[in-house]
Amino acid sequence: MTEKNLADHLRSLRRETNQLTHNPLLDAMEIANIEKLEAAVADDFIAQKVKNIWGFVKDHKVDFNPQLKAAFDEYSEGLVYLLLKEKFRDADRIPEGKKKTPDFVIPFDDDDNGTPIRYKVYVELKSLSFSDGNLNYKQVMNDAVDSQISIEAQVGKGAKVAFGEFEISPLHKSGQKEKTARKYEIETLIDKINQNIKPDQFTDENSILFIDLKQLHAGGDYRDFLPIFIEPQMDSLMSGLLWNVCFGKSGYPVFKQIEFEGKENLEGDLERDGILQAHSFIRAVCILGYNLGAVKPTITGLYRSRNVTDAVASFLHRFCDFVNDDVNSHGFMIDKKGRKID
Repeated sequence: MTEKNLADHLRSLRRETNQLTHNPLLDAMEIANIEKLEAAVADDFIAQKVKNIWGFVKDHKVDFNPQLKAAFDEYSEGLVYLLLKEKFRDADRIPEGKKKTPDFVIPFDDDDNGTPIRYKVYVELKSLSFSDGNLNYKQVMNDAVDSQISIEAQVGKGAKVAFGEFEISPLHKSGQKEKTARKYEIETLIDKINQNIKPDQFTDENSILFIDLKQLHAGGDYRDFLPIFIEPQMDSLMSGLLWNVCFGKSGYPVFKQIEFEGKENLEGDLERDGILQAHSFIRAVCILGYNLGAVKPTITGLYRSRNVTDAVASFLHRFCDFVNDDVNSHGFMIDKKGRKID
């Protein structure tokens, strides 16, 4: 470990990296949140998270380093723990053992028509990374290098203003042509989440799946938690990304943004069942969503209306910024611009 704190170390790494390329994993760990973690090291769990992150980043250079994925997982766990602690003082990490268990347990008090009641819910956290393993990260970094070379060449030729661009497509896979297809996005997210689900971590009826979408720059728009909405650019119908990831069914029609008036609006039918359709043992999903550049997550809960437990429902409404269900009971709260109506 160096004499600098972790936030300063990551700040220096970013500065050195951004002179040559762009590293999505490095940028996903927000400095402001790293500072929050370092300020909370009196908590043993947070102290361990900070130590673990240090271990993964201390020898990092400008080149791609797969250990940054592990560093981000530590960062995500620490941040979610602090978010839970802000609302539920008794929230705690469940120690790892031989058997698979959830990540966190949250005991909290509520009341039932004036009668005090003690609830307990369990949280399993999954942080989603880019599709295509490490290849997509490397492609972004290579494209960013090419962009920087282009800028330097323009300056070398006397340009007063130089431009360079590169694309970040977290869900893109090699050989997949259309990078923004709504159907593809929904099905890819379903597949990525399914790969990370272990039933043993959801044995209690009050189990909730947390999904961190920071790396994917998704989930920051409330309209994505509606079955369908009117997108603002062309005023065409569009399927809500994350509502369908959770509640979509095989055969459901998928609506995409039209290219121009008269162009087809239907993209096709889903070929997957959503997470809450396929897995009855998961009572609810809580999404930590981020728009591009956002430091603080937008927290949204989704649950099945017919079999949600009182404990899970109470937790979601206290913890989340917005909550919706499989019958879109709360869709009226989101206006056409994606703002929540208070």
